Amino acid sequence: TSARGFERPPFPDIWTGRDQQVVLDTWAIFYCESDTRHVRTFQEHVGRLARQVQDENRRDENGRERVRISEPALVGINANIDGWMQKLEEWGRDDVDFSLVVIPDWMKRNEPDAYFKFKRAITLSQVAGVPSQMVLGKSLASERSRDQVFKNILQQVLVKCGAWLWVFS
Repeated sequence: TSARGFERPPFPDIWTGRDQQVVLDTWAIFYCESDTRHVRTFQEHVGRLARQVQDENRRDENGRERVRISEPALVGINANIDGWMQKLEEWGRDDVDFSLVVIPDWMKRNEPDAYFKFKRAITLSQVAGVPSQMVLGKSLASERSRDQVFKNILQQVLVKCGAWLWVFS
């Protein structure tokens, strides 16, 4: 912003504070191996969006990057809910900035409380407080509104890392 107000809208509609950085260096996407194709499409699309976000929000007044988004580690899991729990707890360590969990459709049907178990495993694992976002596999598979869905997921991730979706002018 400037003394005259907003000079231009941010892309993709995220804001950061004057001297604030939103850093997503080490993050992981956990997914069922049957969702591999959709997760890779998501990863590619988010990579393009991330470059646009970084270009638009390039530097603050001190020359520091406002937004930095690295490529996520992809962690395919081919197991029942106990195997998922074990893998999520292993990854809950202090060098992970964020965890994105793609809950497979079959698990949502067969294990209705999977969301809460996964959230607890990530939040209360070895290092408490690793931010996370849960996404249903069918959300990534939908081709009809894919661009908007992927943008929304990236926005949610960035907000949980400290960005804002809106500000008062």
